[in-house]
This record gives sequence, structure tokens and C-alpha cells, in this order.
Amino acid sequence: MHTSTGRTRKSDEEVRIRFEKFVNFADANWYVDSLNLEYARRQFGLNRRSVHRHFRRRNTTWTEFYLGRKVSEAARLIREDGTMVKVAIMLVGWPRCGKGWLGRFHRRFRKMHGLLPGEYRNAHRKVKGS
Repeated sequence: MHTSTGRTRKSDEEVRIRFEKFVNFADANWYVDSLNLEYARRQFGLNRRSVHRHFRRRNTTWTEFYLGRKVSEAARLIREDGTMVKVAIMLVGWPRCGKGWLGRFHRRFRKMHGLLPGEYRNAHRKVKGS
């Protein structure tokens, strides 16, 4: 398909497939600090608008997806390995910029798991000890 400028336009299906490949890659490489939307544009041939549109269809955003993946991994470390909360936060590379970074992590964790990280650890410790 060609646009009025003569450029070839990608089909919706092709963009959807590229987006799915990007999401799979991002899910497997969530720990890479340089993973961002610019990377998606370069590596998967996606533009910013289409990435936003596809995340919106999933009722989320890039930031929610990316930080949510970090919180999920921190929860796994806390639950399975008994990792201390602050150590888990450091291991997953939670962005520690500005004031309130720890509070932001705690709020997002509670939103996703229904408990604060320490409460989550204690709940899973009791289950393991039973």
C-alpha cells in the first residue's frame, strides 16, 4: 500500500505482528535499562503512535507495562527466594530518581498484588512455613 507521498505503508496486520514481537522481546528483556520506545522504533520498525495505540488496545501504556514487569519480577524474588524488599527493588532495576521512588514502587506493588511488599513477603513466608 502506498501513501500520497509515494512511501509504502505497512498493513495493520504487519504492524500488529511487529508490535507483538516487540512486546515478547520487552517481556523477555525487561531488565535492560536502555529498553524504551526509541529502541522499539529502531529495532522493530514501529512508530510512536502505533506503539501507543497497541498498548491502549491492551488497556495499558508502555510505562505501565515496563514498570509492571519489574514489579512482577520483584514479587517473584520476594515470594520464591525470600529476597528482602529493598534488595529485590535494586535487583530489578527500579528507577531510583528523585524523591519518592520507594513510595512509587510500594504503591505500584500494592496496586498489582493487593499488599505492600513487606506484607506480601510475610504472607508468603507463612504459607511456605505451613
